[in-house]
Amino acid sequence: MLRVGIVGSENSHTLHFAKLINVEKKFRGTKVVAVWGEEPNHTQNVAQQTGIPEIVTKPEKMVGKVDLAIVDHRHARYHIPAATPLVRAGIPVLVDKPFSWNVPEGKRLLALAAKKKTLVTSYSCVRYSDGFLKDKETIQGLGKITSVDYFGPCDVNSPYGGIFFYGIHQVEMMTAHLGIDVVAVQFNKGTTNDHTATVYYKDGPIVTLHLLKDYKGGFRYTFCGAGGTVHLPLDYSGLYEKGLKAFFRMVKSGKNDFSERELLAPVAILETLAKSIQSGQREKIKKF
Repeated sequence: MLRVGIVGSENSHTLHFAKLINVEKKFRGTKVVAVWGEEPNHTQNVAQQTGIPEIVTKPEKMVGKVDLAIVDHRHARYHIPAATPLVRAGIPVLVDKPFSWNVPEGKRLLALAAKKKTLVTSYSCVRYSDGFLKDKETIQGLGKITSVDYFGPCDVNSPYGGIFFYGIHQVEMMTAHLGIDVVAVQFNKGTTNDHTATVYYKDGPIVTLHLLKDYKGGFRYTFCGAGGTVHLPLDYSGLYEKGLKAFFRMVKSGKNDFSERELLAPVAILETLAKSIQSGQREKIKKF
């Protein structure tokens, strides 16, 4: 049996992941056997709903009890500290989006993973959903892309990391569509709680992220290219199952779907956007 541990039960993703594995039994021979969370009552509730047999007192107590782990705190600040003792023990880890709170700490964890020869990966499960993959094919048919708009919910004052929380979805969709060669970003403050950000690619399109606090329309995007324009609402049904399937595949093969730079790029972009929010200026992306 493949034993899974999950850190960060306060995130709704923990419930989704544990239900798929333990209740719906989508992955034969796999079980979530341990969980940890900051909120004891909530953690107990999640464990009872999904049949997780053990609640550990701290993440490192999973060492020796699990074969792989998922770290999915809502706030990126806690991702690397929670993942580090697990990686140090040679346990493969999926760090739920966003990967880290800043680029240097992300680099340190990847260096440790390389030293221990264990897998560390990170992504928004959205990128593995059937709808997203289908949309990528449609977009490729437009030829050279000149302009892109992304729309989605994002509270830049969120207590779970500001623009990092939910801004990661738009940023990661963008890097999956357009690559990671971003040179600068500019946060554009709105007159209410809705804002935009402009992203500048080295040799690519100009991108606008629409960061809408109370928006309920799901994620969507508009692509303008040489072959025309498409506006697509994202169908991300099945994203959690597809995201787990991708992680288990990577663990089995030992091959990461992403390079170090691909893992760090969304963090670098969000970190620089946070800087632009404070400065009100266009900010260059530092090398990572």
